[in-house]
Amino acid sequence: MKKLRADIDQWLDRLDRNWEAMPVKRQRQIIMYFFAVYALLSAAVIFNVCRSAAQKRDVWL
Repeated sequence: MKKLRADIDQWLDRLDRNWEAMPVKRQRQIIMYFFAVYALLSAAVIFNVCRSAAQKRDVWL
């Protein structure tokens, strides 16, 4: 377990160093990509929930 924790810590440190070495413009671009994917997934989930609710409501009428 200690080795796993040490490996994860090393991986996170390496990831952090790579992130800090990256230009700020590239960091912002990556963050915007992640936000766009998050927004699209959220919209898809909301759409599916609304569609399912509408279909279930039709069954009860």
